[in-house]
Amino acid sequence: MASITTVTAGNSSFIDFTVVQNEAGDQIGGDILLNPVGERINSAMWSSGDTTLEAGEFFTSSIQSGSSGEYYLDVYRADPQSDSTQVPQFSVAYGNYYGYGETGLEGQSDQMTPTKAIYSQYAALLEDKNSTDVDFKFNFSASVAATSIYVVNIGRNQLKERVDSGNWELKISGSSGIFSFVDQYVGSGSNDLGDGPVPIVSGSIASGIETGATYTSYGNFYPNYGVMVFDTANIDATTGMAADGLKYSYDGTTADYTQSTTMRKTGPYALYNGIKDGAYFKARNTEHLHTRTYFCRIPSYAANFSSNPTYVKTTTQDGSFLHSSMVGNPKSYITTVGLYDENHELLAVAKLSKPLLKSFSREALVRVRLEY
Repeated sequence: MASITTVTAGNSSFIDFTVVQNEAGDQIGGDILLNPVGERINSAMWSSGDTTLEAGEFFTSSIQSGSSGEYYLDVYRADPQSDSTQVPQFSVAYGNYYGYGETGLEGQSDQMTPTKAIYSQYAALLEDKNSTDVDFKFNFSASVAATSIYVVNIGRNQLKERVDSGNWELKISGSSGIFSFVDQYVGSGSNDLGDGPVPIVSGSIASGIETGATYTSYGNFYPNYGVMVFDTANIDATTGMAADGLKYSYDGTTADYTQSTTMRKTGPYALYNGIKDGAYFKARNTEHLHTRTYFCRIPSYAANFSSNPTYVKTTTQDGSFLHSSMVGNPKSYITTVGLYDENHELLAVAKLSKPLLKSFSREALVRVRLEY
């Protein structure tokens, strides 16, 4: 936004703001109050204003799964088949660096599959690549790269700016029981914890990080993207889930590959069923609210007239007041404050809660708070 330097009160006066600067040119006072730090506004993640999805609130769409289920599954809060107003709350996917777990199309290489596309997409989006990182894989630990991943991707409409770090909890169920996962910042009580990635660990919001867990990390959480990437090896070993990482080939001619002439579309279902049976996904979003306050000072000599046609007589052309009581003592009512840039281009408009009487014997100070 351009620097706002002037104010109009009523519809007749432009008044410059005063600005106090230090020797370095930084604004340190005057009529414009800056808040460079801003503040965080937290709200419930899911539709209908709830922080938690529980049992009976995890549904998929046969239409979506039938058209793109080999790549991902959208998860809804209610059955989209019976309620057309439902929007996806989050999506789940399975990715494999080698393309295992799904078949390719006729004539394609065996490893050019949707699971390969999912893995590559999220690696390209989320991983910081440099000259020393040549394998293009997720490295959740220093020693072993994860070639098979589960992905939870929160919907853009639910996410707003980002997920609030340390304030989400996801339960996943498998043959070994139900397990809770959080990020490493759980219990920190702060809203500004960096951009991530943040290690995903075993624990809960109520109890914090689990001590003595089998694995120190189950993947990475990326708060700005609303994405959780899990290492399937650690998750499956803990929960008892089983990702379909088998090799499939369209024609079955490749050694060690199983023939599959149709898209299996089973990859995301292991994670979806684990989350559905876990029946608990708590999260909230957060957005950074920037504020700037303008003190619009209207001196006694300004904004006392109006160009409104009802202000003057229509029977004369000399601008005589309609009411003789205003002669020598004109009055106006300020209803709107417009903020303009140095070129007198309108940038923002503030409405007063009620008209403000203005005359030569009255000065006014209007405080305008701009949030963005």
